Amino acid sequence: MPATHLTAAIRTPPRTDSLCMRIHRPGLLQAFWMQHPDAEASLRAWFHEAKNAPWVSLPELNARHPGSVVLQDGSVMFDLCDRKYALTVRIDLTARIILVREIALHPDHARSPRRGPDA
Repeated sequence: MPATHLTAAIRTPPRTDSLCMRIHRPGLLQAFWMQHPDAEASLRAWFHEAKNAPWVSLPELNARHPGSVVLQDGSVMFDLCDRKYALTVRIDLTARIILVREIALHPDHARSPRRGPDA
């Protein structure tokens, strides 16, 4: 899909039902996948699921995403691309708002030894 597709989806008016999540700073997702094309499918899938997520509690979120981790500051980290990347967000389940904080190399992936060109 072209990069403009997500931008158009982001600009659509929010749904009026109470289950819709508002996602703040979605441009970070697009900017990241422009630099890391292998992350695009995972980020798009996460965005579309999160936007329509019926999560009402962190245990419910964790049941849907067993690899998600609640960090000490209350942020939630999602694994992407088989733990290659980590998406960190703040989620206000009461207000139905998700704030995208950071997308980066997954901490486990960053700690692994670098492989040579022949590996």
